[in-house]
Amino acid sequence: MAMSSPQTDYQTIAGQFEEREVGNYFEYRANTRPDLSDMPHEIFVGPHADTRFGRVLKTVAYVVVDEDEAGEPVVEKWDIKTVWAREERGALFTCLI
Repeated sequence: MAMSSPQTDYQTIAGQFEEREVGNYFEYRANTRPDLSDMPHEIFVGPHADTRFGRVLKTVAYVVVDEDEAGEPVVEKWDIKTVWAREERGALFTCLI
C-alpha cells in the first residue's frame, strides 16, 4: 500500500485506488506542476511518499514510470478499481464509499 506521508495535508488527497493486477493500493492528489498539465495527478507510490505523475480515471490510471532517451515520459496503463475519489480535491470525478 502506498500512502501519502504524515506531512501531507490529508485534505489534499483526491482519492485512492486499487491496482487490479497485484492488488496494491495507492493514494493520489492534484498535480501542482503546471508543466505537466496532461498528467493532472500526483500518485504516491513508495514508502517514503515517493510520487509519480499520472491521470487517474474510474477504471484505469495512466502513470509515468520512466523517461526515454529523448527525455519523453514513458507511460504505463494500469487497470484499477476506484476505492474513493473527491472531485473538489482534484479527482476527475466523485466516488464515495
